[in-house]
Amino acid sequence: MRGKKDFMLILAGAAAAGVFVFFLSVCLGHEGFGIPEDAILRLRMTRALCGAAAGAALAAAGVAYQTVLANPLADPYLLGSSSGAVFGIAALSFFGISRAGVLFPVTAGICSCLTVAAVLKIAGRSFSKKNIILSGVAVNFFLSAAVIFLISFRKKEFFSLIYFMMGDLGETRMSLISASVIIAAAGSLFLFYKSRFLNALAAGKTLSRQLGCDWKKESLIALIAASVVTGAAVSVSGTIGFIGLMAPHIARKFTGSDARFLLPVSASTGAILLMLSDLAAKNLLFPQEIPVGVVTAMLGAPFFLWIYRK
Repeated sequence: MRGKKDFMLILAGAAAAGVFVFFLSVCLGHEGFGIPEDAILRLRMTRALCGAAAGAALAAAGVAYQTVLANPLADPYLLGSSSGAVFGIAALSFFGISRAGVLFPVTAGICSCLTVAAVLKIAGRSFSKKNIILSGVAVNFFLSAAVIFLISFRKKEFFSLIYFMMGDLGETRMSLISASVIIAAAGSLFLFYKSRFLNALAAGKTLSRQLGCDWKKESLIALIAASVVTGAAVSVSGTIGFIGLMAPHIARKFTGSDARFLLPVSASTGAILLMLSDLAAKNLLFPQEIPVGVVTAMLGAPFFLWIYRK
C-alpha cells in the first residue's frame, strides 16, 4: 500500500507531465518545434488551455460517475451528459443568443443534469452496468438527432455546430472560456472536497450509511456536481468522448481507488490525454484538421471494450 509521500510524487509527476504537454501543444506545429509568432502563440495557448481544462473536468466527472454508480464504464459521454450539454448550447444558439459569458456553461450544466436524471430513470433502480450504458446510448442518439433537427432549420448559420458536436477546441471567446474554466475548476474542487464522501459511497449503500454518510443525499450532490462540470467542459470543447472513461482507469493504476488521490491525478491525466489528442488532430493530416472528438473516440472505443470484457 502506497504512503502519502508516494502519492505526492505521483501527483507531482502527473502535474509535471501536464505542464510539458501544454508546452508541447504550444510549440509543436506542422512547421516543426519552436516558439511561434505572437498571433499563433496566443491561439495555441488558448487552445491548449481549453484542452487542459476540458480534459481535467471530464476526468473529474468520470471519477464521480464511476464511484457513485459503481460502474467502471460510466463516463460523461456514455451517460449522455455531454449530449445533454450540447443540446442546451444548440437550443440557445437556435434562439440567437451569442456564445459568450456565463449563460452557456450554466445552461449546458443544467441540461447535463437533466439528461443524467433521465438516463438513470430509464435504467431503473438496479443501476446495472448494461442498463445504464444502454440507456445512455439511447438518450445520446435521441439528443444528437434533436440537435441535428435544430440545425436543419438554419443550415448555414449552424453548420459550425456539426463540427462542435465532433469535438472542437478552437474556441476564442475569452468571456466564455473564462466562465467555463472557473465553473469547471470550482466544480472539480468541490468534488475533491467531497472525496471522503465519495470513498464512503464507493463502499456501497449499506456500509456508507454505517460510516455516517447519507447515501442518497451525497450521491445526488456528486452527480449534480459532475454534470455541472461536464456542462462547463462541453461549452468550450464540444462533444469529447471517452476522456472521462480512460483517465480515471489509467490514474487508478497508480493511486488506487482513494478519491483524495484519484481525483487530482485523474484530472492531470485527462488534461494530458486531451491535449495530446488535439496535437494529433491538428498535425496528423495537415492542412486538414481532424475533429479532436474523432481522435479520442478512436482511442476510447477499444479501451471501452477492454474494460467491458474484464
